[in-house]
Amino acid sequence: MSDHWETFPCTIGERPAFITYDHGVRQEIETLPYPNYTRFEIALKNPDERGLPRGDEFGAINAVEDQLAEAIGVELGLNVGRITTNGRRYVLFYTWLDASTAESIGKSTSASSGYDITLSHRPDAERHGYWNELFPTDDDWQVIKDIRVEDALRDRGDDLSEPRPITHWSYFP
Repeated sequence: MSDHWETFPCTIGERPAFITYDHGVRQEIETLPYPNYTRFEIALKNPDERGLPRGDEFGAINAVEDQLAEAIGVELGLNVGRITTNGRRYVLFYTWLDASTAESIGKSTSASSGYDITLSHRPDAERHGYWNELFPTDDDWQVIKDIRVEDALRDRGDDLSEPRPITHWSYFP
């Protein structure tokens, strides 16, 4: 199975969001044996005014996500992504788990981490959760590409403060 993760900023409703998903699994998502879509909703303790984690909470919320992934393990499921928005992080899996086992994992992780965790669990043979909640739209892809260009420019010492013309080229055989 794949492990090629992509992150992109977007808005959900009027709220800023960050979506991180396993882009590589798109090639095989339809053939994965896991019948259920399991979504753990983790309430942030101290989100900023945009509803996103601040400072130390990034590490803490990532540790909670790691705990959930470890509890499920590769035998019982696959973590396909996460959405962080509006004071919440949603951690998304395709699993073999039934609702009561998934609920038990959520409660155990909640008790050990101190974070409130709720569960959404449903059959999803069509993989709507992956394609509709995680996978980027064409506009999202443009944002991802633009961020990559900005990062490459910064890596080469550009502080992006100087406007410049952009020339586009097309090549034909």
